[in-house]
Amino acid sequence: MESNIEAPQAESSHAKGLRLEKEFSEFMKSDLGWEKTINRKQMRSHWNAAGTNVDIIAERPNEKGERFKRVSRAYLWLCITPILYGVYESYYGDSEIGLPIFYLGIFIEFLALGSKIYGDRLNKENAWVECKSLKGKATVKQLQIMIAERNAYLASGDSEYKIVETYFVSENGFVETALQYAHDMNIFCYQKTDIGFEYITNWT
Repeated sequence: MESNIEAPQAESSHAKGLRLEKEFSEFMKSDLGWEKTINRKQMRSHWNAAGTNVDIIAERPNEKGERFKRVSRAYLWLCITPILYGVYESYYGDSEIGLPIFYLGIFIEFLALGSKIYGDRLNKENAWVECKSLKGKATVKQLQIMIAERNAYLASGDSEYKIVETYFVSENGFVETALQYAHDMNIFCYQKTDIGFEYITNWT
């Protein structure tokens, strides 16, 4: 009797790369403190009119942004009392102070929204991430290409993303010279493992 069960097809290199990017994106949010990630982001480049495609751009509020978010939450709590009191006085009270107090509460609410928008949009920091699903170990040349693409973005004049950290993720590790180069260039190196991702620092 012939079997109708088809053998599973091998995962393509492209599919492996997409999977690695997705898994590391989740790892950045769950373990590295990044708030959100964008995969396959097209970035501007100083030397290439078509731009360059980066595997992952991660984002989190910087310290100043966090302060603005705390101020925003404080303003939101602060606006509740004058708004409620103003509504009550306007409908049920005998004084004419209700409407001004209500407007004061609305003004405080706008301050809260403004603080949040400023904190979210203008006070953030980003990471540039390259992921490689290779048969062999990552090399110095591959790290140099990533650095060149990142620097081309930094030289483009685009201020949307503030790159403060750079990551290189390899499914099969790094050659020793690549780790030395990464250390010198302040690149965070991660390797895929059976249980997640491991930060690689064992260079000599």
